[in-house]
Amino acid sequence: MSQFTTSYRGALQSILQTIALACLAALALAALTLTVLAALGVEPWLTLNASFGGHDLPKAGLYAQIGVTLLLVSLCFFVPANARMMRLERSHRSFTLSMNDVVQAYALAHKSDRAGVFTLSSEFDSVRERIAHLRQHPDLAALEPDVLEVAGQMSHVARNLARVYSDEAVARAKAFLQQRQEECAALRDLRDILPALGYDFGDAQHVDPQQNVVQMPAKPAK
Repeated sequence: MSQFTTSYRGALQSILQTIALACLAALALAALTLTVLAALGVEPWLTLNASFGGHDLPKAGLYAQIGVTLLLVSLCFFVPANARMMRLERSHRSFTLSMNDVVQAYALAHKSDRAGVFTLSSEFDSVRERIAHLRQHPDLAALEPDVLEVAGQMSHVARNLARVYSDEAVARAKAFLQQRQEECAALRDLRDILPALGYDFGDAQHVDPQQNVVQMPAKPAK
């Protein structure tokens, strides 16, 4: 799931929760107002035709109105706690998005650092150079300056790591490893060919313990 979709769903959920809380508060206020006015004789009580066990309940509407009012008012006491939870969720969501932005910006800065883009050595100039480079990147145009500043500082701290594992050093190490692998493959091929030519590597006397190498044995006389 993309970051945009997650942010959109979070914003939609927050809006729906706000609307639900507003509707609950409005219903509770309306029910409380009608109940108070009915108790003062200004408005009539709710009328319901209800019976229980064959007996009519003439005041069923009154009791129902009072019960619903108490229920709605009691639910409103949970509104402050729910509002605090919503603020925490928005804060956590904002922090998560900011951290994702920092990670994205730092990854691009570290990649550029490995490629040898940054040349300034002092901390202030180095961080400023990195921030300027990130601002010019098209993928980071919508990020806030604070995010780019944090990513630039992180990239400056990790500059030594970027130099050790620079693109040039990694390419040189890969080339060296490939050469050694080719040499090992050539030695394995030679090892498979020599027995057919009459050479025998099974004797341990051909191993030089001081040089830790296998010496070429003399070819047996025919």
